[in-house]
Amino acid sequence: MASNDLISIIIPVKNEKNRIRTIIDGLYRQTYRPIEVIFVDGGSTDGTVEEIMNVIKEHSSDDFRVRLLRESDFGPIRSLPNARNIGILNASGEYVAFFDADFDLRSDSDAVSKIVQAFKNGANHVAVKYVPNMHTWIEKHLAFDDIVNFVYYYNSDKPIHLLCAFKRELFNEVRFNPTLGFGEDMEFLGRLSKHIKHNTVVIDTGIRRCYLHTLSDVKRQQLWYGRTAMRYYRVAGINPLTTIVRSNAVLGLVLLTIITAPLIGLSSIIFLFSAFALIYVRWLRKDIKILRLIKFSVLDRFAWYLFREVIRRLFFDIGFIRSILHKQIEIGR
Repeated sequence: MASNDLISIIIPVKNEKNRIRTIIDGLYRQTYRPIEVIFVDGGSTDGTVEEIMNVIKEHSSDDFRVRLLRESDFGPIRSLPNARNIGILNASGEYVAFFDADFDLRSDSDAVSKIVQAFKNGANHVAVKYVPNMHTWIEKHLAFDDIVNFVYYYNSDKPIHLLCAFKRELFNEVRFNPTLGFGEDMEFLGRLSKHIKHNTVVIDTGIRRCYLHTLSDVKRQQLWYGRTAMRYYRVAGINPLTTIVRSNAVLGLVLLTIITAPLIGLSSIIFLFSAFALIYVRWLRKDIKILRLIKFSVLDRFAWYLFREVIRRLFFDIGFIRSILHKQIEIGR
């Protein structure tokens, strides 16, 4: 194995103490060697750094090296794409892979070997299919959102981690935009496709991944996305007004229903019916064929869209309005 090419696996973390053991155990079980694991910490306060230091003492060896970098040592920016850039600049591998702390590789010990083999077969960008966890109602439907998207856009039966692995040479021309709070992955891939001809190969794996579990998780994420959205809109050339109006269609109709409900008039019924019709036309109609194949209830899925387009969207809007009122678009994670 000593003659194999080194693969560097970059894992940005912030307050992920409880997940460090899972991600490192899955990587340590990999049949491929040598592996370099680079954790990039964004200012954890929950003991993440101390846990990583313990992992380094327990697992580091010549063919499985674990390193810890801190964003604070490389400048004032704290963001997921910035952490990835730091990892890239400090990686020693011929190949560079990206995983977050919510990935679990323990169920597929050959996953890294499959990635490297794809590179040897001519790929310079490798994406991996994974198995989504579905522990809670929110996590189940977030996973199904991804399944639906990848069925329609990639003809895949499983979600795909598009931003998985690259030949390191690709980063000589293009890196992540460190100022983005979300959407940095697709923005990066978009620029990559314009500057460099990259051969993408999608491989199937048994890797598992967690999604957000609770309403508190959703609230925290969407408030953050809202506070950082304007920066992404500017970079991506998206009209924020058009996007916000279109995205708030269901929320607006539900609010109009609530406002007009005390009047017990025809208008509130019309608004509510319009909200239901919009959910069906824009999303649920596409899901029905897939729902027939797996154990998903149409009513349960409808309830999810109502939650997603009203509650989750409301948190996003609050964050967005805060950024406008404070005239400050935040950077960070």
